[in-house]
Amino acid sequence: MSQHQQSIETIGVTVGKVASVGGGAAGLLFGLTANEVAALAGIVIGVLGLLVQWHYNRQRNRREVAEHEARMARWRKPPSGPGSSSS
Repeated sequence: MSQHQQSIETIGVTVGKVASVGGGAAGLLFGLTANEVAALAGIVIGVLGLLVQWHYNRQRNRREVAEHEARMARWRKPPSGPGSSSS
């Protein structure tokens, strides 16, 4: 088999796979009612919202931990300077 024939065969297989997946997706999508499409869209939006909320809460928690550690380090630091006697 020549390289040209092999390339054509590879392209044919790839086009066949894409057509199969595309046809299946179109059949699934166009076979759904408007209510089912709306329900799927709601699920996708809900999951995306959950992921965004999780991401930003994680960032906020990291900031609050760093702020807490900085405040505690400042609080534990012994006072220095005039008038800082412990008695």
